[in-house]
Amino acid sequence: DIQYQQFFERNRKEFDDSFVFFMADHGLRFGWYSRDSIGRRDVNNPMLMIAVPRYLRKDSVLMTNLQQNSHQ
Repeated sequence: DIQYQQFFERNRKEFDDSFVFFMADHGLRFGWYSRDSIGRRDVNNPMLMIAVPRYLRKDSVLMTNLQQNSHQ
């Protein structure tokens, strides 16, 4: 994880002008973690984080749509 952090910190200026999609695979499919509410959601919905370019973060329509879509 520290390597990812350092990579993003070194390239901060480039990321300010870029869309960044950060994806992970499904969560654990067995064990105690898979039995709680977050674990059950994780199995069917892999993590997807989207960083929007800085200049678009002020676009309230775009940001509202992204936030609403994140709950779909």
